[in-house]
Amino acid sequence: MGIIEQKSLMGIIIVQLLLIGFLNFVTLRKISILNSKYTGLKEEYNQLFEDRNNL
Repeated sequence: MGIIEQKSLMGIIIVQLLLIGFLNFVTLRKISILNSKYTGLKEEYNQLFEDRNNL
């Protein structure tokens, strides 16, 4: 392979690695947001359930 082909191949690999890192970051952010929403809903559900038991 020539020097130009090697450099373009390296560029493609670097771009792919950056995209993978970005997608992982976005996915992990979404998971943490969903997790926090889930814990909030779980707390609300537990409060409602406790109120029902007190009746």
